[in-house]
Amino acid sequence: MAGITTAIVGTRFRGPVAMEALTHLYEGQTLEVRREPDNEVDPGAVAVYQGDVHLGYVPKQSNGDVGKALDAGLPVACEVTAE
Repeated sequence: MAGITTAIVGTRFRGPVAMEALTHLYEGQTLEVRREPDNEVDPGAVAVYQGDVHLGYVPKQSNGDVGKALDAGLPVACEVTAE
């Protein structure tokens, strides 16, 4: 299974609820990634969520592969690491 390691970007624009949620992430925690095709800045955007809280985005340089996998209906796992 292929994988990428990346930071979550755009977190500072998500507001206080997201910022608080980020402080409680732990290694091994599963997060959800969702396509965001109506995103005006980047139609290829892939958002990262913890439950209903939008934390930020997969960086643009990595969102193409993740987006293609999501569009193909492939399972995409997102896990917090200590890096």
